[in-house]
Amino acid sequence: VSPYFIAKGQGSRVWDVDGNEYIDFINGLASITLGYNDPDVSAAVVEQLSQGTIFSLPHPIEMQVAEALIELVPCVEQVRFGKNGSDATS
Repeated sequence: VSPYFIAKGQGSRVWDVDGNEYIDFINGLASITLGYNDPDVSAAVVEQLSQGTIFSLPHPIEMQVAEALIELVPCVEQVRFGKNGSDATS
């Protein structure tokens, strides 16, 4: 039986609101491939947050990610990022 509420996560482990520790084999439905609260990922997020987010114009990181995706996926010729469902469908 899974806990009803998770309070925190670190690496492959999570703790429920009662303080019980579990190994999370589901890993956030497979979206958490590096584990919870990875120090490198958290530091990068904090750094970017200090510079601002969700700009109305592109950020240089978007170009870097797009170029990496084009290089990694042979059939990709172009990349377009969207901020919401309306962007994606239009």
